[in-house]
Amino acid sequence: MISVEEFKKNGVYIYGVGRIGKKACALFEFMEIPIKGFLVSDIKGCARKFHGIDIKEITDARLEEKVSIIVTVPQSSVNDVIGMIEKTKANPYLIWEDRCFEELWLGNDYSFIDRRRHKEKVLFILCGYKDFLWQEVFGRVKKYVLEDIEICLCSSGLYSEKLNEIAAENNWSYLSTAINSLTLVQNIAFSIYKDSKWIYKMDEDIFITKDCLRNLYLAYENVRKDSPYHVGVMAPLIPLNEYGARFILERYGCIADFESRFGKLYFGGDGKIINTKEIAPYMWGRYGKLPDIDTMAKDFENSNQITACATRFNIGLILFERMLWTDIKGFTVSGGTDLGSDEEEICSWCVSMSRPILVAHNAVAGHFSFGPQEAVMKDYLYK
Repeated sequence: MISVEEFKKNGVYIYGVGRIGKKACALFEFMEIPIKGFLVSDIKGCARKFHGIDIKEITDARLEEKVSIIVTVPQSSVNDVIGMIEKTKANPYLIWEDRCFEELWLGNDYSFIDRRRHKEKVLFILCGYKDFLWQEVFGRVKKYVLEDIEICLCSSGLYSEKLNEIAAENNWSYLSTAINSLTLVQNIAFSIYKDSKWIYKMDEDIFITKDCLRNLYLAYENVRKDSPYHVGVMAPLIPLNEYGARFILERYGCIADFESRFGKLYFGGDGKIINTKEIAPYMWGRYGKLPDIDTMAKDFENSNQITACATRFNIGLILFERMLWTDIKGFTVSGGTDLGSDEEEICSWCVSMSRPILVAHNAVAGHFSFGPQEAVMKDYLYK
């Protein structure tokens, strides 16, 4: 077991400046555990600092007697590193494993109201800040989520009695954290739900439609069996989305009208969909060009099209296997809200591991708005 208090009292050295060492560094800093330095076996060719912290060769470092050395090297190198550490005769050491991340995440201040049913599939809904949408969003969840999926509401940085009541009424679990970090609350949630192989992650401003979640799962399994792709993430077709918008507009013959109002539409990259205020109500049907999302879902229900997203994807609703999160070694917890950090890591992992983000066109969901569009969409919603 990790002694967080001992680490905070004495500090740590991190042996290795690879992916795990850097992720551990971010987590230690977040938890206010002093990092005395990074250690390597050979300083030649290495930088002398990472993130403002000294990198030293272990034979040259003056190691404090009670400061733990955290070994974050690949398993194949562990025995050699242990030999070097033991020659110092001064320091306790810990061989880093995935469980170490989980122990530290779970060592943060959180509350969990446990109504788990230990299903293979779980839907985590990140929520707490848009209560004006809850009646519609959670109403759809209650109506359309099948019994093979259990649900956990997750609020980062707050506890909501209203969310607690909604969870109790529907026999859902409820997780809340004291610190507002979206990556931390997800890491804690995924650590708690150890039995769940399939993870649906959804934001509180996503409007699911009938069969949306079921079709995501079936699409994932069909691709795995019959397609040349290794799946990274499966996502629905979302009108207000840098990737999905064009498919929707093409289906209803609205490309020319859209571009006459807002300029050329690209697949991601230029931020038009995210930042243009009037695009949100347009994609929700304000000008009569597009139908409501339930009609869209019916129109697309027989589509067998699955496309690979070659741009950064907005992850308001996605399905992935637990393996993705464990391979990433959890989302980096670096302080602040970490807004968008999980998206960046997922997109990066999918590209680097050749496991693309795929979009199932027979699964349709609505995204209420991006930040700059919220005020105009609120007005549209109330009217």
